[in-house]
Amino acid sequence: MMSPKLLIAALCLGLVACGPSEEERAAEEARKAAEEMQKAAQEMREAANKAPESIEEAMGQLAQAFGGEAVESVSAKSLKAMLPESWPGMKRVRVSANKNGAMGFTISTAEAEFESLDDDSNETLTIKVSDIGTMQGLARMGLNWLNAEIDEETEDGFSRTTEYNGHKAMENFETRGASATASKLVFVDSRFLVEVKGENVPFKTIDKALDTLPIKELSALANTTSH
Repeated sequence: MMSPKLLIAALCLGLVACGPSEEERAAEEARKAAEEMQKAAQEMREAANKAPESIEEAMGQLAQAFGGEAVESVSAKSLKAMLPESWPGMKRVRVSANKNGAMGFTISTAEAEFESLDDDSNETLTIKVSDIGTMQGLARMGLNWLNAEIDEETEDGFSRTTEYNGHKAMENFETRGASATASKLVFVDSRFLVEVKGENVPFKTIDKALDTLPIKELSALANTTSH
């Protein structure tokens, strides 16, 4: 009869002999790796299905980070109503208004274009008003002149920061041969962009066009739509 010690030793040897071989261990590791890959693929599919919602949330966080509270831009129709219908010596050839939005951002824009009644003068005037709503912080990143003082002048024109009715503004004038381009951009209440641009017109025409726009009404609209 086998002694208890020999029996235990034999059982231990049997267990070792019956343990997984190198091939079996490799197969088991391959199986686990395959399961992990399948799990990762499933998670990727689930993430893809949730992508639009996740982007929406991400853009919302971005809006809060750069623009503060979410702000719905005003109607494009209300901006269009502020544009002049006529201009001395010119005819209005185009007018447009639109409001576009995606992923929590909306921008409203209205624009009017005028051309000289004299076909030989090549004079044009464009007046544009935009409400950037929640994107006001992002706009500040793109309008680097808002946090700078610029005063540059050459024989071809000038670029300078200034103020218009208490709002930061940027004005440019450039000549190119017989033609000239003049423009002025005003940032109203950190939200509205008002731009007047002219081809072959005196710079004083730009200021006169700005004077026709109800800037104070823009400030009132900003106060009524902020929340």
